[in-house]
Amino acid sequence: MNRILVVGMTANKGGVESFLMNYYRQMNKKRVQFDFLTIFPKIAYEDEIQTLGGRVWHIHGKVHHLFQYIKDLKCFFAQNGQNYKSIWVNSCSLANIDYLKFAKRYGVTTRIIHSHNTQETDGFVKKIFHYWNKLFLRRYATDYWACSNAAGSWFYSKKIMSGSRYKLIHNAIETTLYSFSRPVRKNYRKILGITDQIFVIGHVGRFHNQKNHKFIIDVFYEMHKRCPQTVLVLIGSGKLEANMREKVDLLGITDAVIFMGMRNNVNEWMQAMDLFLLPSRYEGLPVVSIEAQAAGLQVIASTAVTKEAAITKLMNYYSLKQSASCWASLILNHKEYVRSDTSTMIKASGYDIETEAKKLEEIFVGQS
Repeated sequence: MNRILVVGMTANKGGVESFLMNYYRQMNKKRVQFDFLTIFPKIAYEDEIQTLGGRVWHIHGKVHHLFQYIKDLKCFFAQNGQNYKSIWVNSCSLANIDYLKFAKRYGVTTRIIHSHNTQETDGFVKKIFHYWNKLFLRRYATDYWACSNAAGSWFYSKKIMSGSRYKLIHNAIETTLYSFSRPVRKNYRKILGITDQIFVIGHVGRFHNQKNHKFIIDVFYEMHKRCPQTVLVLIGSGKLEANMREKVDLLGITDAVIFMGMRNNVNEWMQAMDLFLLPSRYEGLPVVSIEAQAAGLQVIASTAVTKEAAITKLMNYYSLKQSASCWASLILNHKEYVRSDTSTMIKASGYDIETEAKKLEEIFVGQS
């Protein structure tokens, strides 16, 4: 069995976490097993990971416990480095490449860095570290992966991207779970207390500046004024949630906006929606855009979302330079769309997890 040391899982059930679990669940555990190294006291899906036979290693975080963090890394790799031929570091930034450095020092032969975003999310200082580490990345990494070429450009030089060690790994999903189902739609709209006449706009994402919830609410407010029989469903949690709840109250649309919190069955809640709104300020290749298309939903996305996400004709792009009122008009133009099964297109585009996981499994086995 090949045990792969995976870095990148956090406490939040976000896009990277969903991506990792989608692949992990499909792996033949007799051939490939994932273990996770994390700075969080408990990570998303930790109980499931342990049930599937994976280990979760916890160390101190760098920001608040620098010296203990370094000590923990040395101790971990000194004791366990020989058990792993591969480390797979999933990240949205190159601000911290310590895992690759220690993995090289302690003999981990295959060191994979995987880009999941196109911009630094946590301030100017980390952005400086990102560009500095980008200059020296080839000293420590052996393989360079990305969810899209836009994400690849954020992490890697043109020379790396034109080389044989660069790979695109699709943000694949379990297509059948998202296939449009009228009975599921009827049931979940009933749970929400929504009639067939109500038009439901949906969004799934953490409450973070990247996801642009403020603009989502502004767009919905403009639409709701013109078409009162509309509801906004927001799935996710995060530090900006309280601010968005306050904004909804100030706009007087509390009864029309449903804050769902974190949900494990996003695939079923998507059935209740009529349109998916994704006005992100930046993205790598968002898993939710693939999920929404698999559910047969029209997607209105910002031009900041990579064009590689348009694997069906359901993706529509619009500039954030346009006003919320213009976005509302665009949504109203898509109001009469009839849902259909898109599973064949999803699979043909290389985003079906059953097929893609087998490819990844072979890559890991081939590294032994």
